[in-house]
Amino acid sequence: MGGQVPGPVHPDDGDPVLGRGGVGRGDRTPRRFRLRRHRDHRCPARARSGALGSRKWDPLWKACEEAGLSVSFHTASGDFREMLKHDEDDGLVGGVRVAADGPHIYLANAVIVSDLLVSGILARFPTLQFVSVESGIGWAPFVLDALDKRFQKNGVFRSHPEFGDMLPSDFFKRQVSLNFWFEQLDDYHLETLSLKPLMFETDFPHPTSFHRPTLDENIELVLGRQPEEVRRAVLWDNAARLYGKAMEKQGVNPSQAVAGLTS
Repeated sequence: MGGQVPGPVHPDDGDPVLGRGGVGRGDRTPRRFRLRRHRDHRCPARARSGALGSRKWDPLWKACEEAGLSVSFHTASGDFREMLKHDEDDGLVGGVRVAADGPHIYLANAVIVSDLLVSGILARFPTLQFVSVESGIGWAPFVLDALDKRFQKNGVFRSHPEFGDMLPSDFFKRQVSLNFWFEQLDDYHLETLSLKPLMFETDFPHPTSFHRPTLDENIELVLGRQPEEVRRAVLWDNAARLYGKAMEKQGVNPSQAVAGLTS
């Protein structure tokens, strides 16, 4: 890598945010976002939303799929105050409280991804891409294994033929991405999640961002055990594929940028 790291790949002009009011049949909101050059649609990541799989959202998913928009579930979006409530007698103050809050927030996204994988959305919209943002990757192998095992044990293929012969982990590898910033990427993650869904982030300037003094050192912390092709995919290729159209709008050629990373 020669110590050079590409700039962040993200939709320009900020992320459009989905509210909780539903989508009418004539709602053209995602198309308006497209005219504003957005390439990502953000939904509040609220645990057990209950309505995620409702067909009332299908016009939105369809419009996002047709527009080439990915849909992001971002940690700590929506109203998450209940999640962070503490008992006054628990003794958690200062840094220890912040440390305790982190996993609560990250694992709320694990619940959202679990709901997404069994909602039928990914079967109905097979090219629509989703991203679990700022939630890490360590929980994902367990969630996928738990879902796959129960799918098979419960005979879901018979009761819900819309899933075809695909397990939740298959839908995940096809249509869901994750990003991470402090966990060390091991071969186990690549074997269980595959390489395609994984993207590095800095989460700068949030308090949980850098766990080493510099960006280069933080990248080594996360990717130090991985070969060049894995590092390049996690640092650039995967995000360039997901947000390539937004990069082109910013005057960046994703293919040239990827080639430029090879020293």
